[in-house]
Amino acid sequence: MFGDYLLNNGFTKVYTAASGTEAISLLAGHPNEIYLVLLDMKMPGMDGMAVVKHIANVHNINVGIIIITGYASQDDAIEFYKSSTDTVIALDYVSKPVELGKLLKEIECALDSIHKKRIGHLSMSADSLHSRFDKIEEKLSAIDALPEIRQTLLDLSKKHRGLIAELGMDLIRALLIALSFIALIYFGVGNFLHAVIKGS
Repeated sequence: MFGDYLLNNGFTKVYTAASGTEAISLLAGHPNEIYLVLLDMKMPGMDGMAVVKHIANVHNINVGIIIITGYASQDDAIEFYKSSTDTVIALDYVSKPVELGKLLKEIECALDSIHKKRIGHLSMSADSLHSRFDKIEEKLSAIDALPEIRQTLLDLSKKHRGLIAELGMDLIRALLIALSFIALIYFGVGNFLHAVIKGS
């Protein structure tokens, strides 16, 4: 019913699940597309709280959860709100019968909030990545400045006067940086930085 209501009110991607297990599977299969989970407390198999706890333990992308229940209790509501994490946000605990117009406004606000959190998270991730690349570039510059490496490259260009001599030191430097980035991708940022720091 809620799925049809949302589709009829302009939402284009609405997934529905008949059980808690199916809901977890849908979220795992579409983590970037699902911003909000409307969850009933009483379901076959896993109940709503078990689903919330599972999502809170494994889901690492910002997503909001609204519980809709005909069996509201203060203890369940407290447990629900306490289950929030940095990425899984317990937004609202709604008792049935639900006023659909009010629920629609809550859903729109929740989606906007989760969208902003995701953009903020992506910006923070990009800033963190740029910072790491700056540090790697500093380390690569330090390595390039070491006299023995520079001398080795010069000796290599003298011994192999063909292609290397024609291409020059700039291409060799570019190749070193490219190989460093390949190592970065292969070993991961942390391990690569550790290796660079240990080597210098």
